Amino acid sequence: MDYIKLATSALEKDKKAAQVLAYTYLKTILEGRVNSVITSLKIRLTKNRIRGRRRTDIEKAITYFENHKDYMRYDEYLEAGYPIATGVVESACGHLVKDRMGIAGARWSLRGAESVLKLRCIKASGDWQEYKEIRKENERNRLYSNILDEAA
Repeated sequence: MDYIKLATSALEKDKKAAQVLAYTYLKTILEGRVNSVITSLKIRLTKNRIRGRRRTDIEKAITYFENHKDYMRYDEYLEAGYPIATGVVESACGHLVKDRMGIAGARWSLRGAESVLKLRCIKASGDWQEYKEIRKENERNRLYSNILDEAA
């Protein structure tokens, strides 16, 4: 959204016109047509002979969209029910990672931190009971498989 605002503000001097254009571009991107937005920006950049800071801002937006278009399949993500806003990810990072790893005075090895974070994810996802059962079965097999095989 920041790059859309950057480009549309550079294209339209009128604030209302810039907002309408931003809405149009955002809707187009959410429909999975980021290439259409890139093409439109390039055409308007050339057609309107934009120069200076405004040109730099539009080129910056074009570069961003071109570099990230493979990841901007928002139509597919929305259809699959995936969140597309970063707030969900940032919240998860704060809840799962920062709250545990950021304890004052704590020191973590990479292996230890990864283990703790995996367990926190299992707990947060509601799969704790299932995990415990699978873990118990795996440990039983690991520790006693020789004895169990001989007894059978």
